[in-house]
Amino acid sequence: MELLADAATQWWSTYDPDEPNTAPTNNAVIEYLTSIGASTKLADSIASILRADDLRTGRRKGGAY
Repeated sequence: MELLADAATQWWSTYDPDEPNTAPTNNAVIEYLTSIGASTKLADSIASILRADDLRTGRRKGGAY
């Protein structure tokens, strides 16, 4: 639960639903979580849980992902 709360604070506290580009990518969240000791599978699960339901999936405009 600590990893989930930490990732939510680190990556989603500045998310603005009116500005989808403020959402972090799943890859960024996964990379962060694995860097602090989470397994890849756990990091992937946490990133999926935290991701806002209304966000589109796939590549972002401009090639960032």
